[in-house]
Amino acid sequence: MRAIPAKEPVPSSPAQEDKPQQPDLSHCRVIQNYYVCSVIDKTLKKLITEEMDDYEKLLTVYRHLVCEVSFFNEPLGTDLWRYRGDPKNIPSVYEARTLSPLLYGIGSCEDYASAFVTLCDRMGFEARYVPGLTYSIEGKLVPHAWAMVRLDGSWYHADPQLEDNIIKADRVLKYRYFLKGDKEMSAHHRWGTLVEQPSEYALALPQCPESYKATPPEVVVQAPRPNRERIAKQINSEKTVYAQNHAPLGELPQLTLPE
Repeated sequence: MRAIPAKEPVPSSPAQEDKPQQPDLSHCRVIQNYYVCSVIDKTLKKLITEEMDDYEKLLTVYRHLVCEVSFFNEPLGTDLWRYRGDPKNIPSVYEARTLSPLLYGIGSCEDYASAFVTLCDRMGFEARYVPGLTYSIEGKLVPHAWAMVRLDGSWYHADPQLEDNIIKADRVLKYRYFLKGDKEMSAHHRWGTLVEQPSEYALALPQCPESYKATPPEVVVQAPRPNRERIAKQINSEKTVYAQNHAPLGELPQLTLPE
């Protein structure tokens, strides 16, 4: 993984923001948008060291999403790549959904999963977005999303958003949904053939034969809840300034997550 220098966007003065440099994406299977990649690289530069092995890298990224994405809500700024980069450099849907959790600590399960997939991909891991179901507090199956990642030749499940829900009570991160196999994950998740009328995408997801070694629990500190209203106003202000200084961008491309 080669981190690139990238400036943190400053919503209060968008006109002064420099365009991100173009990183090398040749080894990536998913990432194709330069602005999103600069955001990912900045995150990884803060988290990952050369001394870490592959397991430690995945553990660090998972912990970061659980602790730093502190507001389970609809994402913000999924189209900021149009205003802070090249609007013709269209991202994948996973990349667009990565922006809200990494920039603002806000997102739904789809955003946690997308961020985990793109962070893993940038580090050189194979990863997949997993659409499926999980149990709500009322005991009903509800739509949900998480990820799969390949480590040491085997595939595993990882669900940072559901993990985030669990630790809110006692602040103990138990890694209940980190690098789990199909058998253990199916106790509280449904995907692929376990759901009615699964899509071709879902049916093609790899099998996860067994869970990885258990990760010891730890007490963690979660980031404070962000002010969603203030962030939304900053983003809208940035778009207004952009519109005053540039030609209209036209219709937003359709970016749809798999079901």
